[in-house]
Amino acid sequence: KLHRRLLRALLLTCLIPLLLVGGAGYLQFRRYAESMVLDQQERLVSNHRDFIESFLQNRRAELQAVANRYTLEQLLHGELERVFRVIQQGSGIYTDIGIIDDAGRHVLYVGPYNLQGRNYRDADWFKVLAHQDVYVSDLFMGYRAVPHFIIAVKRQTGDRYYILRASLSTDYFSEIVERVRVGRTGEAFLLDRNGL
Repeated sequence: KLHRRLLRALLLTCLIPLLLVGGAGYLQFRRYAESMVLDQQERLVSNHRDFIESFLQNRRAELQAVANRYTLEQLLHGELERVFRVIQQGSGIYTDIGIIDDAGRHVLYVGPYNLQGRNYRDADWFKVLAHQDVYVSDLFMGYRAVPHFIIAVKRQTGDRYYILRASLSTDYFSEIVERVRVGRTGEAFLLDRNGL
């Protein structure tokens, strides 16, 4: 009887600290592992966000360079088509490009949709460009009834202005966003400022 009591007491005095230390170690390791995974994911998303921002900044700079390099007359008389072919070669980044006057009329269009002559004076992006020089939209449907987003650059010519507007390929942009996917089941989403 005494032998059993001593054995039980010995086991309890050894097992209880062992279980407490093991449980505490497990909880600590679990917290550490979760923290490492979350930090890694945060860095991955942050780096990818910076890459996307850089990509969009480069597209803005490209359009600004075109608007600064050519006069409106040059663009209207053939240069826009040539410029579009050059910037489109190899990358497939852009879907189309066009010139919109300060009344909102699409005066020149290069691309697969029938948008020349359309009027954008009521479009949100057009109203914003009345007060700023560059605009990058969220994804929207527009006249073409296909999800797309645009980058538009305003160029002042005397007391008037025109807008050089390009639509970016959603397929190309989706590939950029999806590069952040982790593993076979991970998914990446691009959210706007409203969480959509």
